Amino acid sequence: MNHTSQPCCSVLYIDDEEKALKYFKMAFSSQFSILTASSGEEGLAILRRESGRIGVVVSDQRMPGMIGADLLARVREEFPRVVRILTTAYSDLPTAILAVNKGHIYQYMVKPWEIPDLEMVLHRAVDYHQVLSERDELLRLKMTTLQRILCCDRVKWLLLLFGAGNEPRAAAFRKALLSLVRSLAEFPAPKSVAEQGFTAAQFDAMSLITREFLAGVALQAGLNAAGGDHAIPANCSEISALGEPGPLLAASLGAFLATLSDGETATVHAGGDGVRVSLPEVPSRFFDRVSGVLFDAEADESSSRLLSTLWRFAEARIPFSIEVDGQNPIAINLPREETASPDAVIGALGKVFDRWDVASR
Repeated sequence: MNHTSQPCCSVLYIDDEEKALKYFKMAFSSQFSILTASSGEEGLAILRRESGRIGVVVSDQRMPGMIGADLLARVREEFPRVVRILTTAYSDLPTAILAVNKGHIYQYMVKPWEIPDLEMVLHRAVDYHQVLSERDELLRLKMTTLQRILCCDRVKWLLLLFGAGNEPRAAAFRKALLSLVRSLAEFPAPKSVAEQGFTAAQFDAMSLITREFLAGVALQAGLNAAGGDHAIPANCSEISALGEPGPLLAASLGAFLATLSDGETATVHAGGDGVRVSLPEVPSRFFDRVSGVLFDAEADESSSRLLSTLWRFAEARIPFSIEVDGQNPIAINLPREETASPDAVIGALGKVFDRWDVASR
């Protein structure tokens, strides 16, 4: 291969001998971006600080405090994609074998090493790191694209599931779902499916169809359960004065707030301009509650109750919002008059994914 420009990643060389560090940097700095450390602990500190740019770690075996084999084993645990190389003397070949087994090193070089030989090994190691990085990026792109497809299919499934038979009720559901989807843009992007430990078997076509069907049935059951009779908490009592649907809306909202760990601190304002819920801070797992009906294989009680509450307010044509005080307020907003077509819901979800830019993370 023709290496005419400096590789995109840096090489970290760790050795307790100052002369060795200077010699290594002098020999290879024209070919590579070189970082050096005089001990294993210093090397780990540099790697933790500069992990985004370091692709190869070269370590001497004999160092006080931490030998090279142990160091590379720790590098493997914390930074598995970093390529690891060990330099060792002839008398330390048994420890080099240990490093191969324990640290899964890419290669070991016997001291004193020849500059052309080590230069070739470094170029191969950098190329190998580049291949691993490109593979991971392609996998991340594939998996996050699949995540987007699955989420869109879930929304289409929900629109189909709750869109038959009663058009006014279906229109209210679309409006509620649209407000939920739009609120997602106020949250950081979720973990990609690749980061959640999914396996290829879980994306088998029949498995997906079965899981989506069961998820829809579970959500329908959850929404039906969320519509049951519940006591009206004190902070929702004002909603009862909004007319005929008031008590049902108050009970539905109260049931959702009860699922929040700090639901009792929520302030509920009810009046002619609708109902506004103010939370002093973002409750733990609030994103999970907002997004559960879209991302989870089985929506939990809290996310079902939230969607049910939005649905009931949409049916009653009463504006509803949830606001969070703080530097980064998160809001769920359900206006009075807005209508929502299925295309509008799908389009809003696409804009959320575009804003998250999940494929580039």
